[in-house]
Amino acid sequence: MTSVSIIIGIIAILLSSFSIYLTNQVNKKITEKQTKQDKDISKLSAKQESFIFMTQKQYEKEYNLFWNLFDLLQKTIDKTKSVKGSLQLLHENTETSLEETYIKLIQEGIVKSSEYLNELDNKLDQYEPFIQEEFFRDFKCLIKELRGFQQRRYNYFYYEDVTPDAINSFIRDIESTLNTIDEKRVKIVGFLRAYFENIRTS
Repeated sequence: MTSVSIIIGIIAILLSSFSIYLTNQVNKKITEKQTKQDKDISKLSAKQESFIFMTQKQYEKEYNLFWNLFDLLQKTIDKTKSVKGSLQLLHENTETSLEETYIKLIQEGIVKSSEYLNELDNKLDQYEPFIQEEFFRDFKCLIKELRGFQQRRYNYFYYEDVTPDAINSFIRDIESTLNTIDEKRVKIVGFLRAYFENIRTS
């Protein structure tokens, strides 16, 4: 009996030791797996944070880019509208001595709007690699429309008599051009809103 008890005791010790070994191995595997998962989660989190950061930087960069373009466009339009104001003053003018002053204001307005438009066109070409083809194409059409108006009316009263018909023709040309520009601008703004909304939600 004593021998049997000893053998049973030895077996119990061996089984206990083996059980402890297995438990340690299982715990080790679990720990290793948990550590790996934690590392993977950290990497994924870092990637997500980096993506969010880059997306935000992209948003800010492109927003500033488009803001610059629209700022120059607005300056061009405002200066063109000032030409219309000068034309209306010329139309109402009854003093011959002031006629030359109004004509000078009109010409200066055309020249200044042309300078803004040239800057806008140059900026657009500079930004072309970074903007969407549809936006670039639509903006080029808008610039072409304004350019055509400026070319038609540059130095207009140096070769045309200052008559009510000539002034009214000039005013109608401005109004028609600005209406066309506004339609194109609304289309571009709609495109940009959808584009930036997509960036924010992606």
